[in-house]
Amino acid sequence: MEGLSKLIDSEKRSGRVRGLNIIDHFTLTHLLFMDDILIFLNGSVQDIITLKESLKLFSIATEMEINREKSTISFS
Repeated sequence: MEGLSKLIDSEKRSGRVRGLNIIDHFTLTHLLFMDDILIFLNGSVQDIITLKESLKLFSIATEMEINREKSTISFS
């Protein structure tokens, strides 16, 4: 998960992921808990495309797959 965290941080620094704006000058992109990760996006097409590309790259690099039975997507 550390590798995925660094990948998301890199995408945020590059401006490809904006994440969720909590307050001025603080944007949340993800939280790690043991081997779980919560990812926060602003709902833009760019954020979603970048996340999809990042997850694919992570999967290729680590040979790990997302467990779709234990994963959820929520919108608000």
